[in-house]
Amino acid sequence: MATDMRVTLPETGANREQVLAALRDAQRNDVDWQGGRLQGLVYAVGADVMSLAEDAYLEYFHTNPLSPSAFPSLKRFEDEIVGMVSGL
Repeated sequence: MATDMRVTLPETGANREQVLAALRDAQRNDVDWQGGRLQGLVYAVGADVMSLAEDAYLEYFHTNPLSPSAFPSLKRFEDEIVGMVSGL
C-alpha cells in the first residue's frame, strides 16, 4: 500500500531550535553508531578528527559536486579518493 509522502512548504519557517529538535526527533530510531552498534558502515573518531571534519565540511558547504566546471577542486578530490580506494 503506497503512502502519500508529499509535504508542503509551511507558510513560515522554523527557528533554529525547532529545526534542531526536528532533526534529533528524526534520528530517534537510528542505530546508535557512536555506541559501536554499526560496525563497518560508520566509524567513531576522536574529537580532534571530528572537529577537523566539521571545519573541512564548512569550507565546501556552499558548493555543489554536480557542477565540476564550477568547482574543479571537488572533482580533483573525487578523482584522488577514487584512485586511492580503487585498489582496495
